[in-house]
Amino acid sequence: MKEAINRRRRGTMLRRDPDSAPIPRKTRKWGLAVSIGLVLLGTAIVVNSLYDIQIRNGEMYSRYASDQQLLDTTIQATRGEIYDATGKVLASTSVVWDIWCDPSYSTALYDSQTITSTDPATGGEVESTVRTLDAAACGEISRELTLRLLSGDGVSLDKVDTTSQAYAQQYEAVYAALSKIDSSYQVLAEKVNNAVKESIEQYVSDRNAIKGSGRLSLSSSRTYQRNYPYGAFAASVLGFTNADGEGFYGLEKSYDDILSGTDGRTVTIRNARGNAIADGGAVTYDAKDGDSLVLTIDSTIQYYVERGLEEMVAKYGAKNGATGIVMDVNSGALLAIASNPSYDLNDPRTIYDPLLQEQLAAAVPKDAEGNDKPEEEWTEEESAAYDEVLGQLQLQQWRSKAVNDTYEPGSTAKILTLSMALEEGTVNLNSTFDCSGSLTVDGWRIGCSRRAGHGHQTLTEATGNSCNPAFMNIGFSVGTDTFYDYMEAFGLHSASGVDLQGEAVGTYADKDTFTNLDLATYSFGQNYTVTPVQLLAA
Repeated sequence: MKEAINRRRRGTMLRRDPDSAPIPRKTRKWGLAVSIGLVLLGTAIVVNSLYDIQIRNGEMYSRYASDQQLLDTTIQATRGEIYDATGKVLASTSVVWDIWCDPSYSTALYDSQTITSTDPATGGEVESTVRTLDAAACGEISRELTLRLLSGDGVSLDKVDTTSQAYAQQYEAVYAALSKIDSSYQVLAEKVNNAVKESIEQYVSDRNAIKGSGRLSLSSSRTYQRNYPYGAFAASVLGFTNADGEGFYGLEKSYDDILSGTDGRTVTIRNARGNAIADGGAVTYDAKDGDSLVLTIDSTIQYYVERGLEEMVAKYGAKNGATGIVMDVNSGALLAIASNPSYDLNDPRTIYDPLLQEQLAAAVPKDAEGNDKPEEEWTEEESAAYDEVLGQLQLQQWRSKAVNDTYEPGSTAKILTLSMALEEGTVNLNSTFDCSGSLTVDGWRIGCSRRAGHGHQTLTEATGNSCNPAFMNIGFSVGTDTFYDYMEAFGLHSASGVDLQGEAVGTYADKDTFTNLDLATYSFGQNYTVTPVQLLAA
């Protein structure tokens, strides 16, 4: 009896509740199909993503991954030096440092206060940190850094004139940078020497060691500076580099590929914060320093040429400047080449020529009364116009008159006419000439420097008198075709090939249109142009 009752109870317990009716078969099929479809769709999306990442764009994502995982540091090559013919250094490169700070991390510069406020969006309380500049601390730190920057050696702080304009400008620049307490990067100084850098680092270290003084976050980055120990010496030859250390003008530009060398690299794994992991797995590709350049310029000869130009310009007031060249007569090597006025290679963008300074001063924007406007009041258009004038004057200052400028050679070319005739045998030391003060050629009367004429004269006398009619007759004895061929042979119709940028080529008549009148004027150096280096090479 008990057994029967138990069976009934179990049966009752196994009976399905009326509310839990079986899911229809059709619904189950649709549900299964949808589930399988979703799984297949998800699988397709994953497979497509994997294909895209690993195969289609695998190279790109690998590069992205390498960029994130690897720290690639450039090892800058040292630029080669430039020497004169005797081994004297005319241009060199030194290691210098850029000093920068992180004001936002420098707790010594500000006071922090936590403020609790209500978030308008959520109504909840939020906390924020407000920084207030500590003017006294910022001023004290600015003063110490300024003293070291202006000392030159990081030690002679007491010799710095704190009343000078240089001190005031440097102090204001440093203070302005340090006071930007929400900034994480501010440059304090560029290209300071190692002694100054170490002095600043020692000051920061000592100050940070003082308990309760706060943290001062300063750092330095190594860079290079091109030095020209003799300032304006051979400026038109050497040229200079730009802010990135690349050749910008002169031989620095012409031989930039040779002087610059090839930068190296250090590749190492880095952590999530971007710092190198010291695991010994770094790969270094050493930099190849630039080759040095040895010139044919002799600094002693160059010195006397430059000094001679200065004296000549001071005496005769050559408004368009002057140039001087000394060339080895056997090889054609340039022993000296100079232009006047010149400029300081260590500060090439400053205008030094008084005449150019006047033009620059005239370009300064004026107010309604005709007075110079302060630079901070210039409009964008006025600034652009001034910068354009400054750029033009800088290019004019940097020009090498010996290479970039052309002129009529005048009587200096008569020796070429004489050499042609002597070579061709059309004149000799027994030749004589008569000069009445002028000579008419194809209907044109061409005068001599001496209006009364030189009369009867020998070849030697005609040359000494620099007699135009005599040299016209010497040119006629050579003939138009032969004379023209000699001009080409002398290199007066082509660039000399000197390795300085922007070499000009003079103007002259075509051979097909070279007339007897051209021959007459060319024979004493007029109606065609050359560069000074072309003429001297001839």
